[in-house]
Amino acid sequence: MLIRPLYDWLLRQAEKPYAHWLLFIVAVIEPCLFPLPPDALMIPMAIARRDRAFRYAAITTLGSLTGALIGYGIGALALATVGHWIIDTYSLQTTFDHFRHGFRKWGMLVIIAKGAIPVIPVPFFLVPFASGVVHFGLAKFVAAILIARGGRFFVGAGLIYKFGEPIRYFIERYLPWVAFAIIAGVALWVWAVVR
Repeated sequence: MLIRPLYDWLLRQAEKPYAHWLLFIVAVIEPCLFPLPPDALMIPMAIARRDRAFRYAAITTLGSLTGALIGYGIGALALATVGHWIIDTYSLQTTFDHFRHGFRKWGMLVIIAKGAIPVIPVPFFLVPFASGVVHFGLAKFVAAILIARGGRFFVGAGLIYKFGEPIRYFIERYLPWVAFAIIAGVALWVWAVVR
């Protein structure tokens, strides 16, 4: 089965000297290019090294903020080129137009909600793009990203730090079912985004 080697590989990454950089890069890519939540790497790494859970949350938050600032820049300065290419790649033009109009009204609440709750069926990279397009205040944008993403990653790290062994035991004992639930969740999320 492919799931067990992948899970074991993720756990081994926590011991590598480049683990922090790998996590940072994944966190940077998600808010400006590719809709793969960095939690998929942070959680197994934090489970493998509970003593580093909060460090991983800080790295993920910093990477996510960096990527969000890149996405903001794309929306503000390069939507007509790079931004449209990314939106067209994922067939999200209608979603982006709808999202941008709602964003003008709700701004900071949209950033916090989408940044903190990964199951909302809109890729997070649309948030920084829309923020840049409407020239949302940069200081408020950074504050909202730190509240949403930092809150999400640090709450996850706190739960893993406190309940790490039972969580690890559950995941390893029921790995095929956990993997199935994650794959089904991702498939439903992708279906909701591209339908």
